[in-house]
Amino acid sequence: MRSNGLLFIILFAGVSCDYAADKAHKVRRRATSEAHDMKERGKDELKDLRDKAVKELSSQADWLYFTCHPYTADTRRNRLRFHSCFDTLVVPDAKNIYCFNDYLGADFTLMFSFNCDTASLARIIRREGLVKGPGKFDSPGLEGSWDFVWWNKAQLDRMIPFVREYEAGGGTYLWYDTLNQRATYQQYSL
Repeated sequence: MRSNGLLFIILFAGVSCDYAADKAHKVRRRATSEAHDMKERGKDELKDLRDKAVKELSSQADWLYFTCHPYTADTRRNRLRFHSCFDTLVVPDAKNIYCFNDYLGADFTLMFSFNCDTASLARIIRREGLVKGPGKFDSPGLEGSWDFVWWNKAQLDRMIPFVREYEAGGGTYLWYDTLNQRATYQQYSL
């Protein structure tokens, strides 16, 4: 009888140890899995924070440097530059926006081409203080302008622009093609 009791204790201890070892293994596996999940969530949170910071810095750089994409219409940067020049309330229907700017050196050039209706055109003319008629130059700024598909020099030469000239040199010119409802805008300084 005594040997049966001893055998029972040994079997019970062996089963208990296997049970405890199995439980410990399950707890360790679960802890490892949770640690891995936390690490992945941490990576995701870190990636989200990094993406947010890059987006914020990119947005600030766009406003600071006023970069544009002159060969592609309606890019985010073209719209940002357009809205920094023209308030969205002034030209709410502007689309197909092309933009180019050159701020190197003492002078600057800012050029836009976009579609808008005549009501928006009238708001731009009023806000910019433009008047119909040629300025001091026959082709203001056109000879030094860059060659973009949307900047049609030959067509602009045939049109009479809306003009505002600056005393210090330079000016603002706006041409409007009524057939295509296309405005072409240039602001420059000398």
